[in-house]
Amino acid sequence: MAVCRAFQTLNTWAHWTFVNQCNRTICIDRSAYIFIQTIQVFTIAFYALHANFRHSHIWISYGPTAEHVFMSPAQHQLHHSILPKHHHANFGSMLSVWDWLFGTLCLAGDERPLDFGLATADGRRIAPLHPTWKDAMLVPFMRVGQTLAGEDLYPAPAAKTEDA
Repeated sequence: MAVCRAFQTLNTWAHWTFVNQCNRTICIDRSAYIFIQTIQVFTIAFYALHANFRHSHIWISYGPTAEHVFMSPAQHQLHHSILPKHHHANFGSMLSVWDWLFGTLCLAGDERPLDFGLATADGRRIAPLHPTWKDAMLVPFMRVGQTLAGEDLYPAPAAKTEDA
């Protein structure tokens, strides 16, 4: 009974309402229903933890065997590397089996530390549009304000003189 209450507590999310109705319709056996709910809980927990680490600088590799099936945070970091060999690799968000199938899988191994960002095809870094977090958060709103005020956001460059 306590297990059922625990799952009912987790079922408060709006998304789960539809899923639960489908499960109850499909699963006549109570143990099958509890099994499906358990899988959902572990899937959400895994995805929540995985999502928090994949865009961090913490290097977590699942090892070569597991990385053929699940996308580790280290593999996702390789995806954001500026190195040309990583430009077309590791497109999956949770499963890497698709990258393995289509030949875009790059295992994490011991390859670190990395330089992240945008780069040209030969690996030269492209300067970020907003170099700081503050700029990324404020500049878009400042530009909207400038547009509403009628200011020219992109003025023509000044004419070059022969002295310059």
